[in-house]
Amino acid sequence: MSHAGVMVRLCVAGIAGFAGTDCRAQAWTWRFLDGLETGKNMAGLAAQGSFQGGYAFKGGEPHPVLWRDGQDVPIDLTPASRSGGQVFGMSADRQVGYAASPNVYHAAAWRGTPNSYVDLNPTGFWSSYAYAIRGDQIAGYGQVLSTGDPHAIMWTGPTDAATDLHNNTLATMSYAYATDGEYQGGTAAFRGYSQIHAALWHGSAETMIDLHPARYTGLDSWVLGMAPGVQVGQIGINPVLWHGTPESMVAMNPAGYPGGGEIHATDGVHHVGDVGKNGTGYAGIWMSDDPNSFVNLAELVSDDIWSSHANAIYSDSERIVVVGTIRIGLAAEQGVVWVQEIPAPCSAALMVMGIAAMGRRRRG
Repeated sequence: MSHAGVMVRLCVAGIAGFAGTDCRAQAWTWRFLDGLETGKNMAGLAAQGSFQGGYAFKGGEPHPVLWRDGQDVPIDLTPASRSGGQVFGMSADRQVGYAASPNVYHAAAWRGTPNSYVDLNPTGFWSSYAYAIRGDQIAGYGQVLSTGDPHAIMWTGPTDAATDLHNNTLATMSYAYATDGEYQGGTAAFRGYSQIHAALWHGSAETMIDLHPARYTGLDSWVLGMAPGVQVGQIGINPVLWHGTPESMVAMNPAGYPGGGEIHATDGVHHVGDVGKNGTGYAGIWMSDDPNSFVNLAELVSDDIWSSHANAIYSDSERIVVVGTIRIGLAAEQGVVWVQEIPAPCSAALMVMGIAAMGRRRRG
């Protein structure tokens, strides 16, 4: 047998060996986010591309901030007319949350700078908050000026026109915390129940439905995050997900974490939140709809976790980014980013296949 023939056989054997290797399973890395003032609380609440959003304390008040990969100092988005706020959601080049001045809290949107601030507070509401954005659709809630009752609200671009999603026939109050660009999710006090139930809308008050499964009586529930086709949140103290109907609800409690938890966000495949064990909340990610696909990300940072939360996720073909908060011991709460790189097919496997092809050409 020729040398080339031997090489081809070795390469084929090598390829067979690599076939059982998950080239996408890479180690997680993490880093802390920097604050506006040393030693003050901060939190990562949103993610999009190479940016993360949330808040950092300055002068005793949270300020809406934007972090960029590779930059140490966050961008303070507080407009000159306001004294603080927070970023809750991000999509493309836009960020949403609220901006505050004494006793005034208005839903807000930015495009990366303080001067791009837009006040989203609708007419007839004395306060409001924007929690999520996807495409040109924003979801949140506001308190009605005449009654103080909270109503779920949807804003739609390009003019950010506000739609009151509250269905007064079905519920006494409602909140929207998520959108997938078409549907909106949150919670509501449905009439006839003493608990609040997860709610889902399709762009209008008339489409409001109760997402709470009938078998879970006596418990509260929330939709906290959404992606097309999937909603995530909590029932009672349990992390759960749905696929559009009450009957589709899946409890996502992983084995070994009996302390409950919640799911805050999803990219449609991966879900992030926190689960409890021995009185501590551990931030992590479910890599699929399997409850036991949970990966404890908090333990990568420290073995002295006081509390932690995974609040947002962004993913593309190259990496998965999880943004959250962590408190180590009695220190201040810190923002944290976890990253898992997703490389192209294993370079070693590609090299083996290339050598095999060379062997075939030489033999010919």
